[in-house]
Amino acid sequence: MTDRSVRPARSLARMLARALRSDYAIALGLSVIWMIFLLIAQRGTGFARDEGFYFHFGRLAWEWIAELFRNPSAALKISSIDQHFGGNFEHPAFMKMLFGASEALLHERLGLVSISTGFRLPGIVISALAVGFCYLFGTEVDSRRAGLCAALLYAALPRVFFHAQLAAFDTAVATTGLAVVWAYWRALREPRLSRFIVCGLFYGVALATKLNAFFLPPILFVHWLVHVSVGRGDRRSFWVFVAMAIGGPLILIGHWPWVWTDTFSRLGQYLSFHLHHHYYNTAYFGKNYNRPPGPASYAFVLTAFTTPLVTLLLGLAGLVLVWRARARYQIALLWGLNFLVPLLIIARPKTPIFGGTKHWINAMPFLALFAGVALARATEGLRRPLAALVIALAAAPGVVDAWHAHPFGLAQYSALAGGVPGAADHGMLRQFWGYPVRPLLPWMNETLPVGTQIYWHDTNYESVATYKQQGLLRKDFGGDTGWEEQGISASRLALVIPELHFAKIEQWIWNSYGTATPIRILTLDGVPMVTVYRRPPR
Repeated sequence: MTDRSVRPARSLARMLARALRSDYAIALGLSVIWMIFLLIAQRGTGFARDEGFYFHFGRLAWEWIAELFRNPSAALKISSIDQHFGGNFEHPAFMKMLFGASEALLHERLGLVSISTGFRLPGIVISALAVGFCYLFGTEVDSRRAGLCAALLYAALPRVFFHAQLAAFDTAVATTGLAVVWAYWRALREPRLSRFIVCGLFYGVALATKLNAFFLPPILFVHWLVHVSVGRGDRRSFWVFVAMAIGGPLILIGHWPWVWTDTFSRLGQYLSFHLHHHYYNTAYFGKNYNRPPGPASYAFVLTAFTTPLVTLLLGLAGLVLVWRARARYQIALLWGLNFLVPLLIIARPKTPIFGGTKHWINAMPFLALFAGVALARATEGLRRPLAALVIALAAAPGVVDAWHAHPFGLAQYSALAGGVPGAADHGMLRQFWGYPVRPLLPWMNETLPVGTQIYWHDTNYESVATYKQQGLLRKDFGGDTGWEEQGISASRLALVIPELHFAKIEQWIWNSYGTATPIRILTLDGVPMVTVYRRPPR
């Protein structure tokens, strides 16, 4: 080859090498790696109760999109829109559209994935991007090592790892909210139109993901006031809020057919649903709560009991380090507010009592960012192999906890709580959503007679139907026997997922079945996850 032909090839190779070493490429690579782990893990994770609903409404959303292409005039009728979106107006349509489109294209049309993976894939992809955003944010504020540490510590959070596997909105809104805060920070540093627009677009996507995004503008505005008054920041950065005020409603309303008619009334219904949300039962230190006021300490204690202790300590150290750096106290305020406010919202006495950490999981990327800075500083003077070992050891407790609890991710508790047995001794909530029955399915398929009528307790019937459709559960088993005592009396086999307020369920089973002896108990560290009863033969 001549020198002239070699030079372009070398130039292209150098450009490609630079691109692969760029922060955006590294962020994408980290996200892809975590996405692969999530895809592998979710194959053994049962279908949570909410997922059963979203499987159903995801299909309806996709049916409407398909109808829009086939027959636009019919699809745009109010009756069609209400039929496809009115049954689940408490959440915007964005994620449900993605769930349905993914399952229809990747499973039904191409056969590349299972039914459940098809539904779960969009949430997994979006949730995985949070790892990349943690890397980019930590890198821009401190260093590449801080960004890498933040990304690893976030990915190693056991509860985040569990929720990121599901066809749900919680870790997805954690990602989109983090993206908004990152874009806002970049707009403050360089106030220009393109960065304002990016922040406005990100905010619209966050609003279209879940309600949590409504709390972002007040948090960011408080920070902005400090930024321009104490920090003497550029007042032109206020345009970022104009961009959010335009982009947010445009994307929220534009993507959601259900609010295209009677817009203000229907948006009011959407907000009212959450302002007057029904109360869940939750166990907290041996007491069942199902009405206000809830314990103000709930979100803080649950965060401490489910987050690896080393990450908590590193997060506290990172807050101190960033706050003491005079040039960086504003990032400490920004990250601190976005970590603290979601917990404070749950701590309000009139906030509906929710089932667990998923409701403030959007705070966790900011804890990971603080922890990443602290871990980077702690390994600053070490040689690379030793620094890598220390970083790996810091992430190890979360990885071990997540692996050990799988597939019972909501039963995970950290060493501070005494692990799963300690949480049980403390009377803490260990299970909800009906998902832990998944490991029982092979045994049920092998041992139960044809036509067995099963009381599924807290497992959503849509989830049971999907188990059958996917071939995980025999189709000859009877359908849903019904609720509570009626369902128990019609069943031959009964499953119980232990929660404090479900003690009555076992008593009803004992009375109906004439026995208090289970035939099988699924446990984690000796703590019951699912108890199975069989009606003795007559």
